[in-house]
Amino acid sequence: PTMERILVRPRWRATNETINRFALPLFLFHSTGMALSLFVFYMLGWYHPDRRPANPTLQWWLTRPLALVGPLLFTLPIIYLFGRRWVRAPHAAQPPARISAD
Repeated sequence: PTMERILVRPRWRATNETINRFALPLFLFHSTGMALSLFVFYMLGWYHPDRRPANPTLQWWLTRPLALVGPLLFTLPIIYLFGRRWVRAPHAAQPPARISAD
């Protein structure tokens, strides 16, 4: 009941709808974005799987944001291209139907 009261608020409702809209497409397409980003990073000479350091260095830590942002930048266009095909227009919530005891 507490969460239902909170989710009625407009800001929380919009946040919840946004998360729900992108959660499944992000789950489905993140591996495609990861593969594309690794391919591009490899072709640019930024990714060398055979030259990974045994222990994390400062350079390794400084490139960690690229490990997150790179795949995300390649995943978002895929979600836009393929995910919007299944988006439905929001409809007004209807109260549950009552069952008569006739």
